[in-house]
This record gives sequence, C-alpha cells and structure tokens, in this order.
Amino acid sequence: MEIATALYFGGYSSQVMIADTALVDAIDTRNFTFEAWVKGIEAEQPEHPQIMSNRPNGFLFGFHSRWRGSAHKMPYIQLGAFNGLYEPFRVPHVLDGTWRHFAATREGMTVSYYLDGHFYRSVSHGCLTSSTRGNVLYLGRDRPVSRTTGFRGYLAEVRIWNVVRGESDIRAGMNTLMTGAEAGLIHYWPLSEGEGHIAHDLAANESIGIIEGDAVWRITDFPNRLMANRQVFSSRYEDLRTRARAAYELHQERRTERELWDHPRGRITSAFPIVSRNAAIKKLAICEHCRYYARSSY
Repeated sequence: MEIATALYFGGYSSQVMIADTALVDAIDTRNFTFEAWVKGIEAEQPEHPQIMSNRPNGFLFGFHSRWRGSAHKMPYIQLGAFNGLYEPFRVPHVLDGTWRHFAATREGMTVSYYLDGHFYRSVSHGCLTSSTRGNVLYLGRDRPVSRTTGFRGYLAEVRIWNVVRGESDIRAGMNTLMTGAEAGLIHYWPLSEGEGHIAHDLAANESIGIIEGDAVWRITDFPNRLMANRQVFSSRYEDLRTRARAAYELHQERRTERELWDHPRGRITSAFPIVSRNAAIKKLAICEHCRYYARSSY
C-alpha cells in the first residue's frame, strides 16, 4: 500500500460544484465514458450515493439503493427517465471499504458497466436520451435539494470522455495518470491537490470545481502506482492557481454593475459586469476567490 492525498466526502453537505458544463452538454445523445475511483463503506452510505450528477433531468453516475432484494447497492447510471438497473441477484459489492474503479459507457442505446477494468454487464434502453441540461455539475452527490445522495468516502480520478472506451482501454487507463490531452478526454479531476477549496480540471477546458461543505483533504492508502504518484501534477496545479489569481484580478477590475436576486437565505447583493444570473454564476465559479457567491447560487 502507498500513502497519498485524496478528497473525502462527508455525506449530505459535501460536494464539488462545476458550473462550466458546456462540453458535457455538447455530448447530448452521443457516446460517452464516465469513470472514477471510489472508496466507501456501504453501511455508511445514504440511500442513493452519487459520484456525479447534472440533474434535474440530466444524468446520475453512482449507486442506487438496494433494489428488489439485491444484496448490495447497485453501481449504475441514469439518463433522464432511463434507469440503467439490472438483475438484483447480480449486484457486486463495490462499497467494501477498499479502492474500486467504476466506469460506465454509452454506445448508441446500450449502457455498459465496468468494475476494476473488467466488463460487468450491459443494459439497453429504448431511446437516445440526452445528457444535455445546462445544469451545474456536481461531484459527490446529486443536486443540492436531494438529501439522500451525498456520497460518504473518497473519490479520485474522475474523468469524462466524449467517446466510448473499450474494456482494454479502461483497464489500461485506470492505472495510468492522464496528461489531459488524450483524445476524447473532456474533463479530468484527479482530486489530489491536498489543500484549498479548488478541484482543478487537468483537461484542456480547465473547468474548475468549488469544494464545499464537509468535503476535506485526507491522507489515505492507495493500492497501485497510479495513486502513489498522483502528486506529479503539483507543478500544473501551481500554474492553474496562478491563472486563477490573474482571473480574479481582472474580475475585480470589471466589477462595474450590480445585480440582485431572490435566494432562500434572503436577498443577496453581488457585483458583476454581466446581467444574467446564470452567466454570473458561471463566471464566478471559475474563480477560487468567489466561493461565497458560487455557493449562494443554489
């Protein structure tokens, strides 16, 4: 076993919020691959712990509750109204307190699942459901209004591809650090920074995530070379932090107009050079100094 840093999610109030989701929305009804390393204990989970979501009416990637007598929570993906569940007697024990790799692909109208780099099973659905919703993307839970989806445990190496990865590609890639320039890799959050409240996207789009709630950095054991060497990106993180600081300074210079909107916690006053609330949220979510405003967008 090796020791390194990973992001620990504490349950209901833990999340990483990503507002810049244009590339995810561009997938629409096309093919994709979602993948992540997870480490959690099933007995500590809520009803439906999620790895990633852009709902309402988008997708879920994570775990369904025990279903129709299944022995364990079911790793699955949901696309709109399509719930990619399968025979309950074939549910594997993934949340067993060790690091496990889970991937899901969509090719046409078939969703396929892979566990630890090996094909598990496929489920067909009757229509090409779009993954495009224009919503904020969350890691570690479903949308904030949901109280039964907060994952409790570690997440690492979260990747979104706009291509189908085959079994051999998934198995080879799960133990390999990505550069961010791989063909089809549109988002890549290693979740290995070890400090701060920013989750950096090492793919070309650099969609920064805001770490919120009970999600904290912890030292934990890792079982393979990928995990042991995750800190090699430290120089890239520093470069991204430098860019974030520069973006903040520019943002401060352009704070010329003010916007008011209603919020469950009361009316919030904020200053932006833009008038659209959604546009404002997307602008601020890429700046680590504007965490409060991003958090106030629920």
